[in-house]
Amino acid sequence: MNRKIYFILILLIMITFGIKQLSLASKNHNIMLRAVRVTTEWMPFTSTGGWTQAVPIKETPFLKFYEVAIWEETKSVQLYEFPNDYNPAYGYIHNISDADKIAYREQYAIRKYTNMPSKELKNERSKFLKSSFMDISAYLSNKHPDSEHHFMYNGHGTEGGALIEFQLNRKHANDFLKFWTESIHKPLGVIDMGGPCTKGGFSDLDNFHKYARYYIASDIPNGGFEMDDFTYEKYAEVDPEHQYHNLFANNENIKDVLINRINLRRKAYEYSRNYMITNKVMQANYLYDCNAFGKFKTMFIEFYNKTRTDYRIHYDLHQYMIDNHAPQTLIDQYNHVIIYKVDNKDFFQWDEIHNGILMPNPKFLSLIEDINQDGTVNILDLVIIANDLGRTTSEADVNQDGRVDILDLTQVANRFTQP
Repeated sequence: MNRKIYFILILLIMITFGIKQLSLASKNHNIMLRAVRVTTEWMPFTSTGGWTQAVPIKETPFLKFYEVAIWEETKSVQLYEFPNDYNPAYGYIHNISDADKIAYREQYAIRKYTNMPSKELKNERSKFLKSSFMDISAYLSNKHPDSEHHFMYNGHGTEGGALIEFQLNRKHANDFLKFWTESIHKPLGVIDMGGPCTKGGFSDLDNFHKYARYYIASDIPNGGFEMDDFTYEKYAEVDPEHQYHNLFANNENIKDVLINRINLRRKAYEYSRNYMITNKVMQANYLYDCNAFGKFKTMFIEFYNKTRTDYRIHYDLHQYMIDNHAPQTLIDQYNHVIIYKVDNKDFFQWDEIHNGILMPNPKFLSLIEDINQDGTVNILDLVIIANDLGRTTSEADVNQDGRVDILDLTQVANRFTQP
């Protein structure tokens, strides 16, 4: 083949591939809101490193990160839009004052919320965080109305449906997510709790499933292990915050993105095999289908109301069903909820039973038709539906078909005899 023709063909292939990639990017542009709580012990306000270093690439054609810092030192919440050339080591390599270090980072702060109540004033702080995050989500919704929106938190956590280390309580977390999804007129793609500990509880899924297509979490503490032969290259290879850009670039749908995101955890386990075996560190991460959970929730509560067997919140839900002779239809629906998982059960014999979902907190255990969660399905729930008729994202969409309508009214009315 003539060399000139050969190079022209190669160029055409490259251009075609580039157009395809750009087209894919335009159709699947993603916004990831990453939140982190920054304590004085971990990182002083004068530093430009720390949490800002966790996402080295801030933006690609497929994905853009926005980062929220909850600053304990300054009692503030701030939203940052960092460029790719942001240098987290700036304050260390330049002989500048603390004021200049702060000024360098703060030029990228696009929203600031000050006078955050102390953490001892739990309800007041939760209200403050709710207001802050609702305003942030409104900003993102207005700026990126056609993008897919996602949320992830980096930090500690525990079962129950609250966010940000219980700083944003269950009710206010629900209000924030409801506001965000109503602003973009669709659910979030994923709520990624794969970093916080023990967020794979029934009550977490119960509180979040209406506002996302997928949920990532674990039913046991995450982390607490070290690589057998640590290198930064290995760390970056398995860290989702480093790899999300590549995952979105190389997978055409969100489910495949998240399956591969979960696979990163398994590779991290492999790099830490000897440490985990020696110290018996149990690890697992799960990908949950939120729509499937909505259906499972109703079935499980009906089953629970018949059994009424005592349990502890941290008991494994799957084992509870087995112990209480759950029907196969319920177990099958449970299996539809957890659509992908990785763990290290093949490394050593686990001393505890963990299959993916912890038992619900009894005080939050209610039928989906009990919209106001007062323990009874009655006329008050119908009133909520009537007020939301026509909406496409609402807790009143009890049958989860994407619209609040007469079918939801009928479903609730048919539950009036249920306690």
